[in-house]
Amino acid sequence: MTILRLLFAFAAFASGLNCAAQAKILPGDKSLNTSVIKQGNFSMDYFENVKAYKVEVKDGKVFVTRTVSYTGNIPDLKEELQADAATLKPISRIFSNGKQKTSVAFGAWAASEVLDIKTGKKSNVTTAVTNEAFDYALHPLVISILPLKSGYKAIIPVITNDL
Repeated sequence: MTILRLLFAFAAFASGLNCAAQAKILPGDKSLNTSVIKQGNFSMDYFENVKAYKVEVKDGKVFVTRTVSYTGNIPDLKEELQADAATLKPISRIFSNGKQKTSVAFGAWAASEVLDIKTGKKSNVTTAVTNEAFDYALHPLVISILPLKSGYKAIIPVITNDL
């Protein structure tokens, strides 16, 4: 019985080590094979209904244009994202949902300008970027260039609209 408890304790410890050993993938990580980024127009259905997902690479940057449609009377969300082509570190994002248009410039700070389309009122928000992360609109692209194989595990931090 004692041996069984020891084996169980070791298995629990080892599985904890395995979870802790997951790679954290950040912009510029060597495991990202950015040379295989495919340009073109794509469509996806996952948590959101992405009507269009266009990827373009030029001048050392990746440009992603994304349109997400919703059911009911909710206007489409349109996004334009710019990231460094070598590292996929976000540079800027513009998104509009018919009610407001938000422009974000990334660096040590995420500087946002929010325009209320109906009233024309602008507001500015600045948030410290304390950890490196990918823009959430890039996560399908990031996943597609990882060395995925059976048993592969990674943590991919993302920046969302909720800066």
